[in-house]
Amino acid sequence: MCGLSLLLASCGAVEMVKSVFVPSIPRVELGDINIFTDTGANLNTALEIEIVLVQDPDVLKKISELTAAKWFEQREDIRNTYPGGFESFKWELSPGQDVRLGGDRLKDKRAFAVVVFANYLTPGEHRARIDNFQDGAIIRLLERGFTVARRGGSVK
Repeated sequence: MCGLSLLLASCGAVEMVKSVFVPSIPRVELGDINIFTDTGANLNTALEIEIVLVQDPDVLKKISELTAAKWFEQREDIRNTYPGGFESFKWELSPGQDVRLGGDRLKDKRAFAVVVFANYLTPGEHRARIDNFQDGAIIRLLERGFTVARRGGSVK
């Protein structure tokens, strides 16, 4: 009996220490994400886009320094190095094609950040954070880059 009490008490201590040193992953609070692809997007070529929910602070630090081209090149290595470090939704969109990621698909997700990468043929970062867009986001894929706007807000 004493051993069981000691074990349970030590488990509680482990959880307490864990909560202090391991940050709690916040719940994702995003509305619908609409992606609109202009007819001349990506120099009139199909475009890969990925919305990444980052669940590991080390992954966030690493990908915050990557351009979209580097992300798409290194994504599988990052996934293998940090299993469970991120979850993503990806599409390959043709010019003129639109897609919607409903906020209901994100409601039970947790992430330190939500990052959008678009794999353009043109040089550039082609990366944006949208984790603070509680009302949702509108992503417009253009000829040489993309814009992000909050629903009812301004373009970023």
